[in-house]
Amino acid sequence: MKKLTPYVAAILLIYCSSNEKISVTSDINKKFKIEDLKEDYTVLQSALEEAHPGIYRYITKEKFDALFDSLNSEIRSERTEIEFFRFISPIIAQIRCGHTSISLSHNYRNYMTKQNKYFPLELKFISNKAYVLKSFSSNEIIPSGSEIISINQKTISEIIEMIFKMISSDGNIQTAKYRRLDEEFSELYCQCISPTDSFEIKYIPFGNNIVKDEVIPAKPWEEIKKYKSSYMARQKEPLKFEIMDNPVVAVMTIVTFIPRIIKNNYGDFYGFIDSTFTLLKEKNIKNLIIDVRGNNGGDVHYFSTVLSKFIDKPYRIAERIDVPTPKYSFLKYTQHGFFFNFVNSLSYVKNEKTGRFDLKGKSGWHQLINPQEPHFQGKIYMLIDGWSFSAASDFCAIAHSNAHDKITFIGEETGGAYYGNNSGDWIKLTLPNTQIQVNIPMRYYLLAVFDYPYYDRGVIPDLEVIPDIEDILNNKDTQLEFALNIIKQRNK
Repeated sequence: MKKLTPYVAAILLIYCSSNEKISVTSDINKKFKIEDLKEDYTVLQSALEEAHPGIYRYITKEKFDALFDSLNSEIRSERTEIEFFRFISPIIAQIRCGHTSISLSHNYRNYMTKQNKYFPLELKFISNKAYVLKSFSSNEIIPSGSEIISINQKTISEIIEMIFKMISSDGNIQTAKYRRLDEEFSELYCQCISPTDSFEIKYIPFGNNIVKDEVIPAKPWEEIKKYKSSYMARQKEPLKFEIMDNPVVAVMTIVTFIPRIIKNNYGDFYGFIDSTFTLLKEKNIKNLIIDVRGNNGGDVHYFSTVLSKFIDKPYRIAERIDVPTPKYSFLKYTQHGFFFNFVNSLSYVKNEKTGRFDLKGKSGWHQLINPQEPHFQGKIYMLIDGWSFSAASDFCAIAHSNAHDKITFIGEETGGAYYGNNSGDWIKLTLPNTQIQVNIPMRYYLLAVFDYPYYDRGVIPDLEVIPDIEDILNNKDTQLEFALNIIKQRNK
């Protein structure tokens, strides 16, 4: 490895240095003055309009301007941080970008993790209903499988509607929001509804039809973490391949396309893919199930390698990758240092036709990719869900567009939009007064996919299969079993 000269090292230090302010406010109930809230609001609006590459992807500029203007006129009184957070979160949600997120200040989050304010049950959301999977404690007051009817006098439907207005997903995809509820309901309830000391719950026990009432105490975040099902646990086995004999079918599971996670927990991704498709060819296996449920994305080179093993014709990943501008006027509110604009602009060239800036080289996204050996010629059954997001949803969309004749998609709609997303790199904006943070993606990706009728949706499965709560409690993989049965019937 070459050593950096002192000059280059200094430049990189300045480039990477953070201007992010850390709040030292000890009173989370502090009311911010109207002029401070207006300043934060103006900074947010300016940053989004200047930097967000897909701000008008699903909403027109006229409608977005009208939304900002109408809400700006409603800032007529002092608000706490959490009140302002709930006020501006729907604006972020209106962009309909799953890579754009908003979070409370470090100070507020650190304070809340030490409070007994969190919902103490893990829930599973199915068809606008909520079911108890387990308790975040050793004491199971409400049994697993129970359907939650209401929490603190709000029905589950009301709670879902309130939270959905404040969280983001690509386009009009709802499955991604439901999967976020599965993973983050305790946090989302606290942020979007109310932190509280206890929860008055109406529920119907599993296998019963009698509504019961229970009041259960809230829990601290540290205790919830001990019991919480985590994506991190699934990452410990990021790649898996097995052959089933009845019927003869292979199952390849890819939990992530993130190189760091795969290298740390498995090793060589490319070696895994080559050996897998070599084995498929040697054993003359005609049916392959590819499971990308729960895959939140990762590296384009990883997923394009898999695509090249079964797409039968040359294909490309992206039609266009660009940004509205590579230089930003609000860097003092971000994690980036003084030299960021100079360094970032080296990666782009202005497109005189669009007025935007195209990514140079595009890192393999725009290149024509040819089928690679060993190549799979059989039938594929792709298992997908609302957590199939970002690069994983891109993988599904390109497979759908180029090889749908040999692929059957099973499960639920992917969490990422079919025609692409806004992602790549990020700007972390910290509002100057409340210290609320907004992560803004920097690049607009338009995938090289065609003739899909739903611009604002993900890959919609050919066969929708939604597990019920009984199957989930019994650890039955409904979607995998469905795929195996379909293969068995077709073999007959």
